[in-house]
Amino acid sequence: MHDVVGAYQRLNHIYQLYIKSAFPLRYRSLAAERDRLLQQPGILSQPPLIEPVPIYPSSGRDLQTAVKQLPGKYHDLAQLGKMLFENGIELYQHQWESLESVLINQKDLVVTTGTGSGKTECFLLPLLAHLAWESSTWEASPSPPINHCWWDVQGDRVSQWEHVTRPKAMRGLILYPLNALVEDQLRRLRKALEAPEIHDWLDRERGTNRITFGRYTGQTPIPGEPTPDKIKRLRNELDECAKQQQNLLQANLSLNPDLPYYFGRLDGGEMWSRWDMQDTPPDILITNYSMLNIMMMRSIENDIFNITRDWLAELNHPERQFFLIIDELHAYRGTPGTEVAYILRLLFSRLGLTPDSPKLRIITTTASLSDNAEGRKFLREFFGRDDKQFAFITGQQRQPKVNAKKSLVNYQDAFADFAKSVQSDPLQSMAQPDLNNQNVENARLTLANQLGYSASSGTSSEKLGEALTTVDAGEALRDACQAVNGSVRATNVKDLEQQLFPNLQRATNFVSDSMRGLLLALGMSKLANGRSPQPVRGHLFFHNLQSLWACCNPSCTQVDQIQRQSDPPTIGAIHANHRLTCGCGSRVLDLIVCEVCGDVFLGGYKSTRKLGNLTVDILTPDQPNLEGIPDLVVMNQRYANYRVFWPLPGETPAWTTQPQVLKWTVDKIKRQWVKAKLGKQTGVLIQDSTPPNTDKNEIPGWLYQVTGDDLDQPALPTKCPRCDADYGERRKFPTPLRIHRTGFQKACQVIASGLLREMPAPSQKGLGSSRKLVIFSDSRQDAAKLAAGMELDHYRDMVRLLLIQSFSQYWDDLIAFLRITGANNPASLAKLQTLNANLYSAVTQAADDQTRRDRFANANPTLVTEALFWVMGLPASNQQASSAWLGLLKHYPERIPLLELRQKVRDALLECGICPGGSSFRALNYSIGQNQGQQRYSWFECYNWTGNLVRRIFPATQTQTDHATRLEDMLTAELMNPLFDHMVRTMEGFGQGWVSY
Repeated sequence: MHDVVGAYQRLNHIYQLYIKSAFPLRYRSLAAERDRLLQQPGILSQPPLIEPVPIYPSSGRDLQTAVKQLPGKYHDLAQLGKMLFENGIELYQHQWESLESVLINQKDLVVTTGTGSGKTECFLLPLLAHLAWESSTWEASPSPPINHCWWDVQGDRVSQWEHVTRPKAMRGLILYPLNALVEDQLRRLRKALEAPEIHDWLDRERGTNRITFGRYTGQTPIPGEPTPDKIKRLRNELDECAKQQQNLLQANLSLNPDLPYYFGRLDGGEMWSRWDMQDTPPDILITNYSMLNIMMMRSIENDIFNITRDWLAELNHPERQFFLIIDELHAYRGTPGTEVAYILRLLFSRLGLTPDSPKLRIITTTASLSDNAEGRKFLREFFGRDDKQFAFITGQQRQPKVNAKKSLVNYQDAFADFAKSVQSDPLQSMAQPDLNNQNVENARLTLANQLGYSASSGTSSEKLGEALTTVDAGEALRDACQAVNGSVRATNVKDLEQQLFPNLQRATNFVSDSMRGLLLALGMSKLANGRSPQPVRGHLFFHNLQSLWACCNPSCTQVDQIQRQSDPPTIGAIHANHRLTCGCGSRVLDLIVCEVCGDVFLGGYKSTRKLGNLTVDILTPDQPNLEGIPDLVVMNQRYANYRVFWPLPGETPAWTTQPQVLKWTVDKIKRQWVKAKLGKQTGVLIQDSTPPNTDKNEIPGWLYQVTGDDLDQPALPTKCPRCDADYGERRKFPTPLRIHRTGFQKACQVIASGLLREMPAPSQKGLGSSRKLVIFSDSRQDAAKLAAGMELDHYRDMVRLLLIQSFSQYWDDLIAFLRITGANNPASLAKLQTLNANLYSAVTQAADDQTRRDRFANANPTLVTEALFWVMGLPASNQQASSAWLGLLKHYPERIPLLELRQKVRDALLECGICPGGSSFRALNYSIGQNQGQQRYSWFECYNWTGNLVRRIFPATQTQTDHATRLEDMLTAELMNPLFDHMVRTMEGFGQGWVSY
């Protein structure tokens, strides 16, 4: 991503469009007021924070040079650790200090450097150095037995490393707080230890031994004792891994060199299963504290700890050490931290160690532990170890040049022109600028010249990168951050603009073109070594809209009443923050909107009071039962505690507008709209039909009422009184009225989808891409719901888009099919001219398109058989299909059979690698057999993926045929969503097409 400011503007715009789509408003003036409200900082989003990626001092040593300054026994680290760094890349000073502290000074480590500073290398380097030394003492590994790959042959399971003779033990334990971090570390270890050049070195120098490692989490196969059924499951999993390896051998890795490290190698050092790790503890075990606790409570994992304990206790081996590596140490504070501290003490005991043992080496990383009395007290209490044993590696950033922020003032117009040339309006194309566009090329060269750089060699991006370095652009940005915060850290982009371009006249946009141009230039340039002159990290903050509130006074003084004259709303000002009263003195209540017609309603929690002899309800946006609040987990709107009021002010006489239906029944419960009056200042709700009292500032309207004693009904009505949209038959959300709040899941999907589009996509289909989007949630339950919900929403969005796309492309595919199949049959073209002259004209004028022809044939296999008979002048073999074919020719370019569009949507989903039936377990899997003999298979095994087009596998088993048919039936059901699921937001409502019979 090279346009962080434009990306923020586009994401913010998309988010606002989602809200406008989900909550349409009947009154244009009210919609405009809401738009202005949502554009205010802090309501939906905050201006981005710009963080220059920290620049840490280099040690002046690459890995080859660094190891020469270590004791001689560690020199093989240069070979074993070579994949941790690109060729010629120097270690940061703090990475060298980590090696020095652990290997020379025999210290424990606390690494507190920032994100992206290479903390992982700080703990991997000492661990790999120790393994490189120890592995030099190992006996050569005997050849594995013939049946080593036991899943390929009939016979019993063979333990992965039972044939090796070198000492077996767990040398290092890497502990993470989250499984997601475990998975990322596993990939990095694969790259470090499973690369071909590392295997070659181990074969040559270590007698074909391997450095073994394994992930031990809930995802590791197979839990429990080995039973015939579980061994069969493991056999299937390993067989699947072997197939993945074969596929990788055929892949073009030049497109994505890191692709192999997302999969395990069966011939490498990664452990195959839990049982293999129980038989032979891996040199490096990766897990989380929860699984570690479980492992130490079960007998099945005893050998992992017992074998390691015996290895550590073996006589005459004082050099042996156990590395305990804990990432994100700051995550273990408070009660959870105490629990983990006890788990570690139990671990030490199981390994025959004490917290102060010289055979224990602790390395930890954290972002928020300081080298002070409090920090060292935490280390002492958490590990039970003398805090003097710990060395803090802080990795201080290199300070920016003094007053460098002033160096760009003279170039503010040049940066502004650059932004306008590259992309004058970030919202026009709704995409990142194209780096390969000629205008961008010219703009980079122009800016480089304006910055005073005139060298003739290099690409335009390299010239711009060198020019930015010459004028100290990176230093200026870092110095501006330090001027605002006192240190180089994430800073509001507006504050940076004030520091860098103080004389600039503020633009109407949230930042100037000069500021955006500077950030664009840094993102679209590079130096001769391929690196950015100053990498920048953007922090974008978006807020889930919890609710909007509205003043109940339509004559509210907090809005411009002149702008409301053309279509005056029935409510006053909209508020983004909760409050009891508006600035005009009137009561503020929940804003409720009909998602069909956009009319507005007011909602509030009720409190019943006596006013003389009259019993009234008083509405507030708060739960009035203060004594019960500690016990209220969710503020549910039920009819027992909440009321919905439809305000209709300004009518003469009052209540001239009436609900479409005054009384109706749902689930045998009667519901109705009754006349009522709402006090503007008091929120008092009076149910009677006497004219409103102007002295009491009463607003006439209609109150929703549920009759009878069942007060636990939903507070929102099943019908809209304005448009009569009826959701009474729906089980989920049985009301067209919506309280104005965004759903967390949908909001996340909207922003995540937009963010992914901002990341550079592969330049062409099939190429690898480095873009990656990870979504975290503090709650496991929320994370599970979010993952499943976003997957389903993404699938449904794809179905809707592909339905529209297929609808527009269908006739072009038919034309290509007729063009190619009828080329050698002039008689068929003559018949076509008689049937449909328009289609004949389109076919004879079209160019040959083999891809479209194949796509039509693949989507319509039954129809195509009869089509070929028709082209060749042969009798029909299937009269129904033949009639459908002739009807299709006659109806061009009008109606398209929905089932034929379904086939095109199916093919497009398969081309994207998406299951046609959706993301449910039933769609993603099919099974063969029953009970103990049941085996599950993935949906994609029903298709052949080797050709240009994905087709059903042939020959297919009956189960595969049934599942592929089931997926198409499920797709048919999903196609109904964009066609019929919503009263307004349908294909017909969007003007894309309509359903006919």
